[in-house]
Amino acid sequence: MYDELFNVWKYEIEKEELATLNLDFFAKLSAYIRTLREKNDEQSEKSVTSSLLKHELDYTTCMIEELLSVRYNKLIKIVQAGIELPLSRLSNEEKKVFSFFKSFFKEYQLLRKNIFQGSDLKMDFTKSEKRVIIRFLEDVPSLIGSDMNLYGPFLAEDLASLPIKNAELLVKQGLARLVEIN
Repeated sequence: MYDELFNVWKYEIEKEELATLNLDFFAKLSAYIRTLREKNDEQSEKSVTSSLLKHELDYTTCMIEELLSVRYNKLIKIVQAGIELPLSRLSNEEKKVFSFFKSFFKEYQLLRKNIFQGSDLKMDFTKSEKRVIIRFLEDVPSLIGSDMNLYGPFLAEDLASLPIKNAELLVKQGLARLVEIN
């Protein structure tokens, strides 16, 4: 995984266009970090192996930080320029975030336009979107709903009423279950 990360990181910092990532790139990267930490915890603190694992973890962490920052900035430029990005370039996680980011940018542009036109600034993001109740199976950090409201963070076993689009995604990912109300 280190080599794959290095190649993607190098591409991102050297090229202007966004690198194409495997759909599971960040999931594999997260598992890799977890493995490095677990292996390091198993070692004696003064062992050579522990020292090497710490260095690998440090280098990996630095590359991930820079990779995320560079990709984030490229995605901002793409949205601002109105360029249609092939979603095949994004990981599964980035696809979800990117759709919210595009919605935010569109709504912000509308706010800007309304300010300069002297229009009414009442913005309704709740456009009668259907909501459902879900039970979380795992801890989930805060998220921005399809209605542009902030939800969470959630702990395993929490119940929440969320827009159906968000609920469906969380259920599909195995993070939550729909609650049937009879």
